[in-house]
Parts: sequence; structure tokens; C-alpha cells
Amino acid sequence: MTHAATFTASAFDSSAWHATCRNILKTVGQCSGGIEHTYLSNIGFNVERAVADLPEDHRTAALAIAKNEYQYHTADEIKEWEKQSLAQGLCKHGLGMDHCPFGCGG
Repeated sequence: MTHAATFTASAFDSSAWHATCRNILKTVGQCSGGIEHTYLSNIGFNVERAVADLPEDHRTAALAIAKNEYQYHTADEIKEWEKQSLAQGLCKHGLGMDHCPFGCGG
């Protein structure tokens, strides 16, 4: 998936970043199988990949926008969600063990 907008070393272009985030959500929504864990993990992966293409001084603003407006969660937040799911007797994807299409129930 290609999401990178063109960013320069000048001022942070929030409009271009919003477009990048919208594109990520659209693409991820089409390939996550309706599973929230997969959806959020894919958003996180793709946002972090796109942020890596930004100048260092734009990354904090970009991540704040992604978190506040586009459902971005860090890898640590996703791992915590997985732990909570397991503690509730669910698989790490937040589904019943016998219902996970990824085979978590064995």
C-alpha cells in the first residue's frame, strides 16, 4: 500500500497529512476483514510507515492528528488491548477462541 504524500522540509502540510490518513483508513478498511484488531493494527503500521517519510520535526504533529482523528494506536497500545482480550477469555484479536478466523482457538 502506498500512502505517502509529498512532504518537503518546509512547514508541516496538515492538509496533505489528513489526505494521507484518509487514504490509509480507506485502504485498511478494505483489507481488514471487519476485525477490529486487524483494522487498528493495520492503521498503526501504515501510519508509522508514512510518518517515517516525514521530516523529524513534523512527526509529533502528524501522530497527534492520526491519533485524535484517524484511530491511530501505537504498537504498545495494541499489545495492551491484546492482553486485555486474553484476560477476558478472548483471543488476541478480541474474538471468541472458537470463532477466530486466524485459528487462535486451535
